[in-house]
Amino acid sequence: MRNSRGSRPRGKGRKGNTGNGTNRVFESSGPDGKVRGNSLQIIEKYQAHARDALLGGDRIVAENFTQHAEHYIRLLESQKEFEIQRSSHNVHRMVNGKKNLNKEKKEAEPQEDASQQVSIN
Repeated sequence: MRNSRGSRPRGKGRKGNTGNGTNRVFESSGPDGKVRGNSLQIIEKYQAHARDALLGGDRIVAENFTQHAEHYIRLLESQKEFEIQRSSHNVHRMVNGKKNLNKEKKEAEPQEDASQQVSIN
């Protein structure tokens, strides 16, 4: 049944880009339960679990935790590459925007016509 007051979206009004920023919080369901945090925190947690498993003598569980950590390492690397591309794209847009503004200013300036100049002797 529809709301009779209209179709106003619920929530805080945030739409669009949820992104994969470096501060994005993930919730991972790993072999040892849920792990929550940003990608760097999750990497550290899984690496710590892998060390603990190695100290406990369980190489298979250690390898499993290491593979989970490697997944988030790849995510972090792709996030950094995306940030670099986005920032270089923004710089490129800013530089081109300034060039276009300068070009428009030059075109808008009145140019003196040599035939209209009068010389006074």
